[in-house]
Amino acid sequence: MIRNRKKSSDPRKRVLREAESIVTKPEVEQSDDITRIGVVWAGILDLDDVIPPTTVAAMLSASQLVMATSTVDSEEHWVGAAVYAAMGAYSEDPDEVDDDGNITTSTKQTVGFGPPSP
Repeated sequence: MIRNRKKSSDPRKRVLREAESIVTKPEVEQSDDITRIGVVWAGILDLDDVIPPTTVAAMLSASQLVMATSTVDSEEHWVGAAVYAAMGAYSEDPDEVDDDGNITTSTKQTVGFGPPSP
């Protein structure tokens, strides 16, 4: 269903509507880019475990927040922060949440860029 809305004068609504339109696109919904980014970043940092997509999304969102607070025309960065936050929430793995609702670090995947662990 296509919604025709006039551009809101309220920046909160504008940012959230734009973020929603981006994050619900089929290519974004089905993307596993943040998972791949976690693998690459873990390799660059020489980590044994993959950085979870939720952490990658939080880090990307944080970088957008930094840019939003240091630029004059910052709305696109506020939108980007909201998009990454939504992607992080969408990519949460129920197996990584303990009984208290805390996210646990998964050791299922290893990066494999360095020498094997002893």
